[in-house]
Amino acid sequence: MYSCSVILWVMMMHALSTAATTQTPAAATFLPADGTEPSVLGAGTALQRLAGNYTITLSGRGSVSGRPTDLVEARWPGSDRPAARFWLDTATGLVLRREVYDEQGRTTRASAFVEIVVGKPSGTRQHLPPAMPQAWSTTVDYSDRAAMETKGWHCPDELPGSLDLVDARRGGGKDKPILHLSYSNGLASVSLFEQRGRLDAENLDGYRLEEGDGRAVYVRDGMPQRVVWSAQGTVFTLVADAPASTVDEVVAALPHDPVEEAGTWHRLGRGFERVASWFNPFG
Repeated sequence: MYSCSVILWVMMMHALSTAATTQTPAAATFLPADGTEPSVLGAGTALQRLAGNYTITLSGRGSVSGRPTDLVEARWPGSDRPAARFWLDTATGLVLRREVYDEQGRTTRASAFVEIVVGKPSGTRQHLPPAMPQAWSTTVDYSDRAAMETKGWHCPDELPGSLDLVDARRGGGKDKPILHLSYSNGLASVSLFEQRGRLDAENLDGYRLEEGDGRAVYVRDGMPQRVVWSAQGTVFTLVADAPASTVDEVVAALPHDPVEEAGTWHRLGRGFERVASWFNPFG
C-alpha cells in the first residue's frame, strides 16, 4: 500500500509529500490548479469515464486518518461485486484512500493518505517543492493521428478493457519523434509510447522476458507496470496503472514482431524513468 502525507492549499495548488520507503526516497511536489484538460476529451473528466464504464454506488461511511469519509463503490457492470472503493473526505471531497480489485475480488492496488492537513495558505511560500512533470505541449488531433497512421504509427481510438483514448501528444523533436497516447476507463490508466527504432534487450536493466503466442515482451513489475517490445520498426512502451489481465489484453492487441525478429535498442530518451511520476495513485 502506498502511504503519504498531503497538505492541500485550497484554490492554489495541491501539494504532496511522500515518506521514504525501501524503494523510493522521500519527495515533495505539487500540482498547479490550472484546470488543464486532456487534448482529446476536451471537457471530459475521469469521473465521467468511470460512471460510463462502472455502476457508482454510495455504500456507507468511514474514516481515514481521523477524518470522516463517504465510501463510494465502482461496481463491475451487471454485478454487485466492486471493482474499486474510494474513501472521499466528507468535508472536501478529496480521495483519501483507494482500493482496486480484480474480477475475483482480489485487491490489486491500494493507496491511502496517512496524514492530512487542509487549510488556507498563510502568507507566500518562498520555496515551493518541484512541480509534477508537465505533459508534452504538442497535442495530436484526429487528423494528425490519421496522417501518422498512414506513415506506420499506431493510433487506436480504444484498447481492451474499455480503455478510450483521452490524450495524444508528441515529443522528442523532429529528428526523434515520440508519440504518447493516454487511455483510461475512469479507473485504469494506460500510456502508450511509440518511437522509431528496434529493441536491444541486453540494455533493459530490471526487465524480465515474457514469451507467448509467438511474441516476446520485456516486463518491469511494480506500479505502474512497464512493458517494452519492438514491432514493425517501432519501439512500443506501455506504462500501465491497470489490472494484470487488462495489461495482457492491451499488449496482445498491439502490433508485434515474431520472436525471432527481435532487433536492437533505440532508447526513448533521457528522463523516461520519470514517466512513472505522471501516474497519480489518487487520480
